[in-house]
Amino acid sequence: LALLMLTPSLAHAQRIYWPALDGINRANLDGTNAELVVPNGGGLGGIALDLIEGKIYFPGEPGKIQRANLDVSDAEDVITSYVHGVLDIELDLLHRKVYWTDSWWVKDQGILLRGVFRADLDDGANAEAVLPYAAESGYYGIALDPGDGYLYWTISAWNFQGILRRSLD
Repeated sequence: LALLMLTPSLAHAQRIYWPALDGINRANLDGTNAELVVPNGGGLGGIALDLIEGKIYFPGEPGKIQRANLDVSDAEDVITSYVHGVLDIELDLLHRKVYWTDSWWVKDQGILLRGVFRADLDDGANAEAVLPYAAESGYYGIALDPGDGYLYWTISAWNFQGILRRSLD
């Protein structure tokens, strides 16, 4: 699964951003000037761009979702609740919310839990479970349709794989 985020011509000279094992990288659209911009940031977790505010959101230190300017200056913690192992991040700019999928290994029980969560985009307040942690299924990628009010997610369970949706409410 490759995740690439493109910036329009007005935002940071047409760049492409992607998460990799070494962190978050960016390059010009023609592939030149590739550079590591956030070492170890995100790992292979999702990233999201807010092109209106000129921000990038990414899994930061363990237990945090961070944001920074597109030039990666002024990094700050945004969310510290319900964050263990971020798999994907999506922004709802219409309603000013950030959504993410998260995984958490419960060592003493020997199970891996996954859930989908959301919080206020501006300050990370009001963090809540949209799809609570579940051991019997795995939530991976998410997509939002704020205009029609839907959250889509991929699921992988022992007896079912697919794409599901529910209302954002």
